[in-house]
Amino acid sequence: MESNIIETQKSIDMAENKLKKKLRTDFSYKTAPPPRNYFVPNFGVDSDVRATQASISGAEASTGKSLNANFG
Repeated sequence: MESNIIETQKSIDMAENKLKKKLRTDFSYKTAPPPRNYFVPNFGVDSDVRATQASISGAEASTGKSLNANFG
């Protein structure tokens, strides 16, 4: 929204005046790409996930019903 841009510009101007510095940006340089094909250790299932799975199993056992989630 245009009013957001105007307010942001006012805030930048106030900060520049207070700090006696000018905000400069430079998007002309290129950064190196992130590394690829590096080793990622497998520490197993997270303890929170394991606890949630145990909780679901307990609820299913006590109710006699099973949780069937469909996110598709």
